[in-house]
Amino acid sequence: MLWADMSGRRSTTSHVDVDRLRLLFRRAQAKKSPPLILKYGLKLGKRLRKEKQHEEATDVLSATLLNQMDNVGEDHADTALVLVALGDVFEAKGNYARAVTYFNKALPIQEAQLGKDHDTTTKTALKLASIQSHQEEYYDKALEAYREALQIKLDNVGELHPSTAVTLINLGLVCKQQGDMPRALEYLTHALTIRSRVFGTTHVETAACITHLADLYRVEGSYDKALEYYKWSLSIQEAHERPRHRAIADCLYNIALIHKHLRAYSDSQQAFTQAAQHFTIALGADDAETLDCVAQAERARTLAGRETPQHLSQADNEAETAI
Repeated sequence: MLWADMSGRRSTTSHVDVDRLRLLFRRAQAKKSPPLILKYGLKLGKRLRKEKQHEEATDVLSATLLNQMDNVGEDHADTALVLVALGDVFEAKGNYARAVTYFNKALPIQEAQLGKDHDTTTKTALKLASIQSHQEEYYDKALEAYREALQIKLDNVGELHPSTAVTLINLGLVCKQQGDMPRALEYLTHALTIRSRVFGTTHVETAACITHLADLYRVEGSYDKALEYYKWSLSIQEAHERPRHRAIADCLYNIALIHKHLRAYSDSQQAFTQAAQHFTIALGADDAETLDCVAQAERARTLAGRETPQHLSQADNEAETAI
């Protein structure tokens, strides 16, 4: 009798289960119970993903992540579970770049806490490898297409044209993803020269190109150069009458990550806090990136408060994070 109308019953049962999990999750939040928030947040987030309610799933898992960061920190195995669940949601949405970001955050935590051969760690590594293998095929095709497009634009509109600069930027970004940093630097520098001449050195499109170069230097580990370029881009964008809050937030977030990596925790806290303000304007207070930024600012504040000779070594070990 239970399965007399299999498709209808399944749909009804699924709806009831989601409603029940929503109720349990809200009760856990009202009780301020970290273990229950984790338990029901993960269950609800995963169920919502299966139901293709991706936005709500992101909100629930973001709140769960903030709960974890506040209670057990960013290097806990359970925190990694929430990061993986967020990665699964973004993969389901087709936002592979965001999915890779979350899987990349989770994997080193699982390797450190569970071991590289643990089933959970292996599953995350396989998810990451699967996305990256698809990306590599995509990048090869993209590189070929952009090179053809560049030649066409050079022949038709010439070098000093905004469209030519866009294609050069795309070429640079693909090369960066493939690890060809010298070629990426060549393309992006060329694009910056064009935009500076076409738009001027204080235009937001020029600033966007400067940010791309800053990202490249950061990935290479040239942190002084990266900070110089992020701050250069930031000065242009903040002076604009209609600031692009998302772009400003991204700059500040990356500045904060570099300061954190260099163990300048007070500077890191300040930049994370400013980034959170701009993320809130651009994405909303409950967005995953905003919540992550708030949690990072709080973590940096804690580490900054422990910057005494007897605690520096311990704080450094806890904050040693790849960026």
